[in-house]
Amino acid sequence: MPWILDADVTVKPLYGHQEGAVKGYNPHKPGRPSHTDHIYFVAGLRLILDVEVLDGNQTASKYSVPGLWELLARLPRGHWPLCIRADAENPFDELKIHWGWAASPPKTSSAAASWHASPR
Repeated sequence: MPWILDADVTVKPLYGHQEGAVKGYNPHKPGRPSHTDHIYFVAGLRLILDVEVLDGNQTASKYSVPGLWELLARLPRGHWPLCIRADAENPFDELKIHWGWAASPPKTSSAAASWHASPR
């Protein structure tokens, strides 16, 4: 059954002295130490497949790629998602090449882009 994998990054401000709490991009609490949660879930169901908690200065989607590869490695190839939906600035070109996607991601004015798998 085809499904869509959503990848999202959330900033969690921290109070006190916690491991990995560093100053990073945080629009709601500028200058506050934080962690970033890189979340992978099934679109529509909002079923969380995995969450990575990284240092607060690792908010860019490029930090999601290693965790996404690990998640895909745990799934049988026949159960991989039809497409991955993430922030427009996502760096999934490496996945696009290895997965055999023939088309480039669409350039949209919205905050998200969806890349569909297609045979070569």
